[in-house]
Amino acid sequence: MKDLVQFSPKEAKYLEQQMVGRLATASRKGIPHLAPICYASNPERIFIHTGRDSKKVRNIMENRRVAFVADEYLSWEKNRGVIVQGVAKVLEKGEEYELGRRLIYGKYPKWEQEYPIIGGEEILLAIIPKKVLSWGLE
Repeated sequence: MKDLVQFSPKEAKYLEQQMVGRLATASRKGIPHLAPICYASNPERIFIHTGRDSKKVRNIMENRRVAFVADEYLSWEKNRGVIVQGVAKVLEKGEEYELGRRLIYGKYPKWEQEYPIIGGEEILLAIIPKKVLSWGLE
């Protein structure tokens, strides 16, 4: 995989506007797992709050390679989306963790009360893009 890439301004704006994406992980043996997720992003990362014992976390501990997609089918002539291939990090605290928490709380105002993200207790995943493909963005 290539070095770190950033989302273009159009990709970053699109990702900020979408409320749900799908994250694909795989075990060490290559057994895939796909899950719909809420996420927040900036031009360099996608952040996901998940349970410590989730299949996503277990897979990433074995195999950091992931894929992510946020897309829409508006009509036959009009569809758009962003696909990300990259690696994931499991975050439990620190600056990057705080950034992810702020972005999630900013995107989903009820998250802080409904699903508090507590450093050292709750897990955030940081998806680091290595390759980005987008289509239909305005």
